[in-house]
Amino acid sequence: MHNQCVWIIEPRDPVIVRDGRPFDNTPGARARTLPFPYPSTLAGMVRTRAGTVGGSFTATPTDVLQIAVRGPLLVQLDPVEDRVTKYFAPAPADALLLEVEKQDGDGVRVVQLKPFEPPKGLLTAMPDQPDQLLPVGPDEVDPAKPSKRAPRFWDWQQFERWLQEPVPRQPIKPRELGIGGLPQNSRMHVAMQKDKRTGEEGKLFQTIGLEFTHPASEQHPLDAARRLALLVAVGGHNLAAKIDAGFDTLGGERRTVVWRKGDTDTLPSLPAKLVQQVQTHTACRIILLTPAIFKQGYRPTWLCTTQHGVKPTLRAVCGTGYGVISGWDYDQRKPKPTRRMLPAGSVLYLHLDGEPAAIEAWVQAVWLQAISDAEQDRRDGFGLAAIGIWNEKDTAVPADWGIPK
Repeated sequence: MHNQCVWIIEPRDPVIVRDGRPFDNTPGARARTLPFPYPSTLAGMVRTRAGTVGGSFTATPTDVLQIAVRGPLLVQLDPVEDRVTKYFAPAPADALLLEVEKQDGDGVRVVQLKPFEPPKGLLTAMPDQPDQLLPVGPDEVDPAKPSKRAPRFWDWQQFERWLQEPVPRQPIKPRELGIGGLPQNSRMHVAMQKDKRTGEEGKLFQTIGLEFTHPASEQHPLDAARRLALLVAVGGHNLAAKIDAGFDTLGGERRTVVWRKGDTDTLPSLPAKLVQQVQTHTACRIILLTPAIFKQGYRPTWLCTTQHGVKPTLRAVCGTGYGVISGWDYDQRKPKPTRRMLPAGSVLYLHLDGEPAAIEAWVQAVWLQAISDAEQDRRDGFGLAAIGIWNEKDTAVPADWGIPK
C-alpha cells in the first residue's frame, strides 16, 4: 500500500456505532450500537481527518476516496505504554465450540467444520449447477450442545494456530481462546429546560455504546482490565501522510477518541510454514477479518479472477448468515442502497490452479488485504483476508451419518 501508516485509535468514552434503526425525539427512544464498527465507519473518519486542515475540510472528495484503509482490527494495548501487545481476530465460522461433560471441567471442545462431497441421496436447498458448492459440516455426529460461551474474538496466537493446524483439540477454557466481545454501556439521558434547569416531562432517551476497557477475568478487578483499541493501516494517497496524532470524535454522539501512530511492522505477519502448506495442497481457506461485500452475495468474483498466475475456484462457504449495510449518501443527498455483507469470521474454501511460485506470490498478495468485488469497497476495508490451510482431498462423507459412501 502506497505511503502506508498504521494508526491506533483508542476511545476514551463508549462508542456508539449506529445500526440503522430510527432514533428521533420520541420519548423512550434508544440509540443502539453494532457489536463492532464497520470498516466504512473508520474509513470515513480517516478521510475526514486526512482532508481537514485548520478545522476546515480542504481536500476534494475524489482525492480522499483514493485513501485505502485496512481494518479495523481489535488490539490490546500495554497498561502503561501505548504499544500493541496483542491482536484479536473475529471467531472463525469453521470452528464449532461444543460443551464438554461437567466431570471433564468447564472447558469447551473446538471442532472443525469442513467441506465434504455430497453422497448420493443427500438433498439440499441449493440448485444443481456446474459450479455447485460443497456442503460444510463436522467429521462425525456429536450429541454435545454448541457452547453459548464462544468468544466473539480470538487471541491472534490461537487464531494463527487455527490457520495452520485446524485439528480437534483438548478441552480449552473459552477465555483462553479469546474474549466474548466488547462490553456495552447503557446511559439514560434527559432533555433539560434551560430557564428552569429541570428535566422536560417525557423527554427521556437512552444510548448504548461499546466499552473499550474489557474485564480480564470474571471478578472484574480494575487493576487487571484489558485496555483495548482499534487499529487501521492507511495508505493509497499522499493525503494519508498528512494525518496527525491527537484527539478526535467517532460515531454517534461524537464520542472522544485519541489517535496514536503505530509501527508499520507490527501488523501480523504471514507464517512461512503456511505458505508451504498452501503450495502442497493447492487449496486454502480465506477467513474474513472484516465483512466482505460481493456482487453475488456470498460468492466472490474479483477474488476468483486470475491474479499473479493463479486461478482460484470457490468450492465452499462457511458463514453465520449475512449482514446488511446502508448509510447516507452526502453527494446524492439520499439514503444509500442496502447491501448484503458476508460477516467477519466467514470462511471461503478455494482451489488454487497455478505453479508453486505463483501460489506463493498470490498468498503474499492476498494476506491482510481486502478482497471485496468493487475497488472502492476494497479501499474502504471490506473483506480483509487471512489465509489458512485446507486439504481439498479430505472431503469424505462424515462418519456415523448412516449414508453409504
